[in-house]
Amino acid sequence: MLYCAETIDEACKISFDVPGNYIIATGLEKTDDFVFKASNYHELADCPIIASATLECKTIEIASTRFNLWFQGSFKLNWEKVLTDFAAFILAQKEMMLDFPFSEYHFLFQILPSRFYHGVEHQNSTVIALGPGSELEKPALYDELLGVSSHELFHAWNIKAIRPIELFPYNYQVENYSNLGYIAEGVTTYYGDVFLFRSNVFDENSFFKVFSEQFQRHFDNFGRFNQSVAEASFDTWLDGYEKGVPNRKVSIYTEGCLLAFICDVKIREATKNEKSLDDVMRTLYTDFAKKQKGYSETDYKHVLESVSGVSFDGVFDDIVWGKKSYESYLNDSLDYLGLTLLEIKSDKIYESVIGFKATESDGVITAIYPDSFADEAGLWYEDKIIAVDEVALSKMSSLSDLFLDCTEKSILKLLVERKGLIKAVDVKINPTAAFYKKYNVRKQETARNSQKENYALWRSNNENRSW
Repeated sequence: MLYCAETIDEACKISFDVPGNYIIATGLEKTDDFVFKASNYHELADCPIIASATLECKTIEIASTRFNLWFQGSFKLNWEKVLTDFAAFILAQKEMMLDFPFSEYHFLFQILPSRFYHGVEHQNSTVIALGPGSELEKPALYDELLGVSSHELFHAWNIKAIRPIELFPYNYQVENYSNLGYIAEGVTTYYGDVFLFRSNVFDENSFFKVFSEQFQRHFDNFGRFNQSVAEASFDTWLDGYEKGVPNRKVSIYTEGCLLAFICDVKIREATKNEKSLDDVMRTLYTDFAKKQKGYSETDYKHVLESVSGVSFDGVFDDIVWGKKSYESYLNDSLDYLGLTLLEIKSDKIYESVIGFKATESDGVITAIYPDSFADEAGLWYEDKIIAVDEVALSKMSSLSDLFLDCTEKSILKLLVERKGLIKAVDVKINPTAAFYKKYNVRKQETARNSQKENYALWRSNNENRSW
């Protein structure tokens, strides 16, 4: 299936030479047994395929559109709950965007035996890899299944249909760079969970949990002072999701999600809840995607301002391209909805009073809080904590166990392994310090009636629902 510039617009067909008991899952149109067609190379390249004798499929019909849930792998699921939940968030997306940008849709799930999480969007399908399949019925992994599925489905509108001008049309002969990943991925991340909340697939506790995780990632990443989300959007095309230099990069998913939240609330406040980010996405869909053209950052900002009737200069200067803390924007947005962000001291001593994060089981350091005692002592990423005050980390203990009785001391003697070398490190400790914190979104206990009304309208997509 080679790309040839001269024949990119020609229709083509694919014939599969596979055993007769195989099933083929794909968004391509079937014309005969094991024969599929594509109208052009764009469609061919965009349609992933699973061919297997062990595929399992369930279907849902929403607004005369068929949704196919293909599962490959070993797993257990409550199918009644799965189909009910999927139908709910699919309908919520359709109600917001008014119509589907496809005639049929395919969820292609690769369920793996080990821990895994990944999803890729396509015009009328998505491939999602998730595991372990043995835990798919458990709430934690099942919520991840719902979250990634809602996210990838909304991509059918936001990036496959609504595309940055640099990606319209796709050019297979050069790199297609864009600064708009904070819209493509950030807005999609925001709405992926919001749709689950609006449709009651996620209750309040479930939504606040995943929403709080975005705040946690934001405040734990000091790269936000060194790279803007627009710059991160461009860099993501260069190095993908490599961690890179510590405290230099930010995530277009996390920062873009919080930016989308701020924009949504700013519009609601400016229009007395008559308009929202929903109107912005519908406008991009009707005025750009349906007219077969891409949008620029200027276009996006113009739509935000047209819908809201207010300037977004500050948001773009301070957040999109800025590298300063925008905590005040987040607090104001939460407050408008009668919400607050609780800051709680980490119960892990090495996080709160020393200033590093690590894996509990093997003591490998994953993050260092700038200017903390850990930073001053010269601890660094991938250092492995072997012992604390001559007590070794073992298979029978966790890293937290080694720090339980150390708050009465002023100096701790750590033994660490660094790049194959053993090193002794003295680290200061102060039980009153609070470096890393835990962040949780909650309702304000003293919220005013106006805030409760704002929250109800935001939570329910302007339908009549109480606080």
